Amino acid sequence: MLINVKPDGSLGGRVNISNPTTLEQFRLSNPTFIYTDGDFDHPDRYYEYKGGSISLRANWEDLLAEDEAADVIQRAEDAAAYLVRSKARKIAEAATLAGSAMLEEVVSDGESYIPTSDVIADIANTLGVMGRNPTEKIDFKGASGWALVNKASLQGLQSVIWARSKVVRANHRHHEEAITAISTQIELDAYDITTGWV
Repeated sequence: MLINVKPDGSLGGRVNISNPTTLEQFRLSNPTFIYTDGDFDHPDRYYEYKGGSISLRANWEDLLAEDEAADVIQRAEDAAAYLVRSKARKIAEAATLAGSAMLEEVVSDGESYIPTSDVIADIANTLGVMGRNPTEKIDFKGASGWALVNKASLQGLQSVIWARSKVVRANHRHHEEAITAISTQIELDAYDITTGWV
């Protein structure tokens, strides 16, 4: 008798061929079939081909239990991979919130400014070229328009932006480390990344 061995190691159809020549021709044209002298007439049994031999497995209930255990493992692996992706998304969302918080309007000496990288660079450059006279003033454009400011005003503005930056960066780090430490999807879904942004 020949038994068909499926790719997953389980057994498929059986073929009974008594003529040796016909048997060999069939085997050569159907390489997934192997020789066997076993009895495979138990409909409630499962046969498996491993290590060059056919073995009788347990009943279907035991087989289903094994399959369920394998499914549990697979679901756990899938859940772990999903958690990793979800964490990455949440960390990216925290980074976006940090970027938005950095660009929140700041006020110094009654003037409002949006601290973009260009504004921050302009403050530093202007301070670098201003004279030594602390009362000397220069035109500087803020969010609400132009204003005449002195060196102390620009230094005050720089300090306000620096203080904002420290708070935002500390909060960003706090959220990222907290997200990284989370171990379940339920915890991650419940985690609020909107807190602490100044």
